Amino acid sequence: MRRQKADLDHLHERHVHPSGQALGEYLDAWLQHKREEGLKPKTLYGYAQQIRLCVLPTLAHVPLRDLSPAMLQRWQDALAPRADVHMSSE
Repeated sequence: MRRQKADLDHLHERHVHPSGQALGEYLDAWLQHKREEGLKPKTLYGYAQQIRLCVLPTLAHVPLRDLSPAMLQRWQDALAPRADVHMSSE
């Protein structure tokens, strides 16, 4: 979970420009770019699954310009109980 938050913080600090583009649209383009770069299919699949299952249900509609560290923290906090359930079932 810390890794995911660090990655999203990096995204916010380094790559987000004031834009009305929704995060879901941005991530679709990012995945396409990674595919074109030649990212291994298994890695690409893993990224796509994490995005589909963890990010898109709550953040897909959010414009990039509206992402904030506080919003990402709330998102991460909401994921934590789901991750604990998933981990304990393995």
